[in-house]
Amino acid sequence: EEERIRKLQEEEDRKFREAEERKAAEIKAIEDEKERKRKAKQNKIEAQKASGTYMTKTEKEKHKKAQMRLEAMKAAGMLPNSTVPTATVPTATPSLSQSTPDETKEIEENKEKKGEIEKKIDKERERERE
Repeated sequence: EEERIRKLQEEEDRKFREAEERKAAEIKAIEDEKERKRKAKQNKIEAQKASGTYMTKTEKEKHKKAQMRLEAMKAAGMLPNSTVPTATVPTATPSLSQSTPDETKEIEENKEKKGEIEKKIDKERERERE
């Protein structure tokens, strides 16, 4: 009888150890996969930094917003469809007294469009704050 109990106990202990070993192997596999993914991500970032194309999340958001503003200005007719460096975009509006009637009308229309764009940008900023 004691021999049978001892064998049952040994069998139970063996099963318990095997289950623990399986759990430990699964945890190790999960940790190894996480480490592999972390290293792959780090290698990707290092490659981007080396090529000069790496941007943080904040930098990406700023770039996206700047692109949206540029597109809005193009759509409003404030810029030509080609990309214009900001240094070449005139910042001062010519005086209305120096303009022809057609130019005056165009200037007024551009002012209205600019106001509409600024309102859209303000609304977008308010939504971002919420």
